[in-house]
Amino acid sequence: DYIELDNRVTFNDIVMDVSETQIASINKNPSGAYWSAYTDFDYSIVSGSQYVSYDAATNKFTGTAPGVATINAIHTVTNISCTFEITVNCPTVVIPCTFAKAASYSTIKNFAISITPYLEDYSAYLNGATWRAYGNGVANFNLQDMTVTGVSTGLAWLEAIKNNDTILTCFVYVEDILKNFSPEIQDYLYIDGSWIGTVSCHEYENNPSIDPYILRTEWYLYAVKMDIQGKTREEIRVGLNQQFGLSIENGYLFELFINDVFLGSRGGYSRENIRLSFDGLRCLFNFFWFQYAAYCITTLDTVNVYTPATVQDVIDEKAFARSLGKESKVKTEEILDSFTQHGNASSIVIGTTYENKNWHEVGESIGASYFYNPDYDSIYATNPYEVKAANHQFVQNALAQNKNIYCSHNPELYFQLSTNRVLIDNSYGNELKEIYAYCLYNNLTMSYGAPEYINGQEVWQIIISLK
Repeated sequence: DYIELDNRVTFNDIVMDVSETQIASINKNPSGAYWSAYTDFDYSIVSGSQYVSYDAATNKFTGTAPGVATINAIHTVTNISCTFEITVNCPTVVIPCTFAKAASYSTIKNFAISITPYLEDYSAYLNGATWRAYGNGVANFNLQDMTVTGVSTGLAWLEAIKNNDTILTCFVYVEDILKNFSPEIQDYLYIDGSWIGTVSCHEYENNPSIDPYILRTEWYLYAVKMDIQGKTREEIRVGLNQQFGLSIENGYLFELFINDVFLGSRGGYSRENIRLSFDGLRCLFNFFWFQYAAYCITTLDTVNVYTPATVQDVIDEKAFARSLGKESKVKTEEILDSFTQHGNASSIVIGTTYENKNWHEVGESIGASYFYNPDYDSIYATNPYEVKAANHQFVQNALAQNKNIYCSHNPELYFQLSTNRVLIDNSYGNELKEIYAYCLYNNLTMSYGAPEYINGQEVWQIIISLK
């Protein structure tokens, strides 16, 4: 029997970015009503036409500027009318950024990646904007040359500001690219001086938007794939040359390379199972690979011979990464607000808990601001990256506002200024390192004051001065 749509039908409000396109989302009632698809409505923009455009031919809305638009939908059969809102946020881009750890080496290795190629579509839009960086302890931004360097797993972001409004956000997803490899392969891919490392660094010198660790990992896994397929050594050599333009003429070097490829084959390595992961985020290899192809290889079709992703896969991954970035940013801001105590105070206390002395109790005693929440453990268990990011922003805000910074425990025991070295690897030691990095970047000096007493509490002041 014919079931007609009735006036209980509603539409969901839509949230999108500038340049993003979406269709209307209908909650039809009754659920089995005929002629109740989104295409069975006529749409008009009641207000906010400067924020949203509508294409009647495709029934799609596109965000054109940040703001809120009201949409009227009229059912073409019954003339039932509904309204809904479309909120358009500033455009966002996602930048994959890696660092590398290896079993035999004590330090991480990373490369500064150019941000500019990811912003080319917005060059006119960004004209006259200034930048505000939130490294969150996972990435270091250099706004002079517009590069970013990954240092720890997590999410960072970079905001373009114009007329005091955020007009674009870059989400930077940072991960240890070698974490799922065996110690032997970690060591092999970690070293720049190996054949594959040297060639990837050469590519990076020619185009600093290409992460050499992603390149060498891609090359290696492609060779592993060919070996698993039963290709001969010569076929692997030819395949690498055809696919990537890599030429390994030195027989000895190729033997060393192929031995590592055989090790990878026995370990079951493949591009599909060596996944980066951050709270369920699928690896951004596919996204990066398309970026790499766009800049370095003649056509995407050439790359599609190897990459398992379709163009839609890449679109979906970027959309998911954007969503994750936005959620992480909102959660970080919530945590920062709930953890910042006495935010209007002119000084802050950083520190730790040791010998029956807690930094937050010291902060409370001297009337300073401090970063603490009594539910810290449970919040950290569910949002570890966001807690670290919020702590990072707490310190950065204090530095930007020229607040006095006091330490609850002797800082010399946690961070050594002369060597720029964390002596005790905890949040306090890393807070001190962060302050040191800020001073270094801004041509300032950092020193530790002598112990003093404020309201009966022994504290050490961080002294920051011009060089």
